[in-house]
Amino acid sequence: PYNNRGYYHFRKGELEQALENLNKAILLKPDYGLAYQNRGLVKKNIGDAKGAKVDFMKAKELGYEPKQ
Repeated sequence: PYNNRGYYHFRKGELEQALENLNKAILLKPDYGLAYQNRGLVKKNIGDAKGAKVDFMKAKELGYEPKQ
């Protein structure tokens, strides 16, 4: 639920709320690649390119390949 809620906030442009929910999702399930991918999107949109890259790499490491 936290990943879905985080992505919902991201789509609405509510980046702080998105980040909070995605951090919680990762805390509860640290092997959830989609949550890292979504958090990477949020970080990219707030200007944290380095943090986004780390999250995208972690998502890929966990087997999540985003659809292009």
